[in-house]
Amino acid sequence: MTPSELKPGGLYFVIGYEEEDLARPMVHSYEYIGTARDSTPDAPYHFRFLGSDDRLELAEHQLDILLTVRGLISALEEFALANDKKVR
Repeated sequence: MTPSELKPGGLYFVIGYEEEDLARPMVHSYEYIGTARDSTPDAPYHFRFLGSDDRLELAEHQLDILLTVRGLISALEEFALANDKKVR
């Protein structure tokens, strides 16, 4: 994800995993708020964790963890295929 792709009010997702073997994905949903004048240069991109007032602040080099809806669907499809192979 690049800064030019971010849209204020847009929804973005991060997939984390509970365990090192990547067997239990956790999807976190965020709304992009924008950049803030009082933000540090290290983390100028601000997001709100949906369902709370918690914030996530990212630097430009960290934006690659964000997924769009299409990216989330693709990542979950890949997870499902890999998981199906493990179960067989």
